[in-house]
Amino acid sequence: MAVSIGKAIILYFVIMISLRIMGKRQIGELQPTELVVTILISNIASLPIEDVNIPVLGAILPIATIVCLEVFVSYLSLRFRRVRELLEGDYRVIIQNGVIDQKELANLRFSLEDILEELRAQGIFDIRDVVFAAVETNGKISVYQKKSEQPVTASQMGIETGPDSLFTLVVSDGTVLEKGMRLAGVDQKWLKKTLEQENCSSVKEVFLLTVNQLEEYYLVKRGTQE
Repeated sequence: MAVSIGKAIILYFVIMISLRIMGKRQIGELQPTELVVTILISNIASLPIEDVNIPVLGAILPIATIVCLEVFVSYLSLRFRRVRELLEGDYRVIIQNGVIDQKELANLRFSLEDILEELRAQGIFDIRDVVFAAVETNGKISVYQKKSEQPVTASQMGIETGPDSLFTLVVSDGTVLEKGMRLAGVDQKWLKKTLEQENCSSVKEVFLLTVNQLEEYYLVKRGTQE
């Protein structure tokens, strides 16, 4: 039992390092090649845990090989479009000007219900409102809606909104996030002043603090339901 636990801990860190090397895409929306790599790594990692007679090195070496291969293939995909198309495919147009391409839908083995469900998820309930829709290589559907059916923006209505300013998280559950403070353009002096204004003796009393470049902030103390 102790051997299996030890192997599991070692392989856990090996897989985490492998995913970091391959990049963040492997954690999010998987391309076909990335899905294959993920399945292979999970299967290989399980072997020495299930069988105590298989050494950990027997899993680490194949995992390292697969990671190196994936990095190499990703490099080739970036350099050569033909390789990328061969391994990942290309997007497929399924709706144009409100008309569904039934042949393409059949080739992709997508049902009409699948398409309608995805459109509803994007707030579109009438196919005729769709100018263009395509299935991306990761299986997601991108949709461009008619301008007449799109939400009205402030610029279209001639409303002045002032400068754009992004709220950034600078304190999370009592911990100061230096990266967030740099993005917001604030410093420790501003933080100390803000805590004093909110009657907080320490940053540990703060559950949430966000601020934008205009130094407008939103603060929630620990234990409050705001």
